[in-house]
This record gives sequence, C-alpha cells and structure tokens, in this order.
Amino acid sequence: QNESRQRNEQQARLNEIRQQIPEHRMTYDVTLHVDLIGPQGKTIQCMQEEFGVIINVRPGAEQGTISIRGAAEGVEGCADAISQLLKAAKENSITASVPFDPQYFRALVGPGGRTVEQVRRKTSARVTVTEKAVRISGSQEAVDNAKQIIEELLEMQHRLEFTVDPALLVLLRGPLGQPFRDQKDVLLRSTPEGKVIITGRPASCDAVKMDLEALMAEHLAGSF
Repeated sequence: QNESRQRNEQQARLNEIRQQIPEHRMTYDVTLHVDLIGPQGKTIQCMQEEFGVIINVRPGAEQGTISIRGAAEGVEGCADAISQLLKAAKENSITASVPFDPQYFRALVGPGGRTVEQVRRKTSARVTVTEKAVRISGSQEAVDNAKQIIEELLEMQHRLEFTVDPALLVLLRGPLGQPFRDQKDVLLRSTPEGKVIITGRPASCDAVKMDLEALMAEHLAGSF
C-alpha cells in the first residue's frame, strides 16, 4: 500500500509539473500531414531541436492536432514556425490536370524527358506526365504558367495530312516553298510518295494547307 501511495503521489506531482509547462495546441489540415512532419519525421525533429520543445502530432480524419510543450519562448517560436510551414504548404498544394491524346505523349515528354523538365524549371511547378494526362501541382502562379505551356505544346501538335502529285513536291522544296518552310508555328514535311504533313497550331495548319493547295492549283493551271 505504501508503494502504491508513493506511486500515486509521484504521478500527481508529475501531472502538476506538466500542467505548469507551457503548452500550445493547434489544428491542421491532414492533407498537409506529410509536409508537416517531413521525410521520416525529420521536419518535426529539427523543430524540436531548434526550439527546445516537445511536439506531438495526431492526425485525424480531416483535421489533426499539434501539441507543443516547453519553455514559453520556444513554444511560441515553434508555433509560429509551424504556422508558416503549413501556410506555405497550402499555397503550394494547388493542382491541375491537362488531358491529352496518348499519341502526343512523346512530344510532351521530349527526348530524355527534356521537354517536361524545361516546363518544371521555367515554372517551378511539379509536373508529371501519365499516359493520358499531365498532372501539375505547386503554387497558383506556377500551376497556371505550367498549364499554359502544356496547352500551347499540345496545340502545336495539331496535324494535317493530304496528298499531292509527287511531281509537284519540287515546288515545296524550291524557292516557292520557302515561305511555308519558314513558318515559325508550323512544321511542314513531305514524303516521296506525295504526302504533305503539316504540324502546328490548328488555325496556322489550316491556313498553310489552303495556301499550298492554291499554289498547287495555280501550277496545274499553268500559271508558273
């Protein structure tokens, strides 16, 4: 009985001491849990060491709770740091998805992944290309900029094909075809069999096709 009473008294004293230790409680969005604790909990560990506090994190269904105990100054500084961390994580949790035809997968990724890597560097967004969609995440500005670049890349993949008399391909390869080859927003190719392939923005492809057909018609009519 004496031992039991002593244990109870010790526990009571510990509880009294705990109550005297400054504590700060806060809630957080559990979708930011990984950002909060860091890889293998390293972010929390670093904060405990930096501010000299004890941090307990309990995730819930939608909201989690954070308990910070320690010296008043350390608790206050740690709470501010966690608030800033969660704010930054939330600002960088914007997501967007851009669907695309699987045939454009290689064009989006680029040789060795260079095209998608350039998008990441230009915008600071996180960009992942799946078989049918581009997943983008980051700040609102980064996501908007990356989405615009991706959509422009996809628009440039519009493709038109038509067939002409192979004998007329000399027009495309000669001086008369130079203006078409110099177009910046379209790519013009031809095959020996007489197939003409135009790749680029839809409106530009349509305009080039019409001009090419007019050129061919004039040649057939004996205008050249």
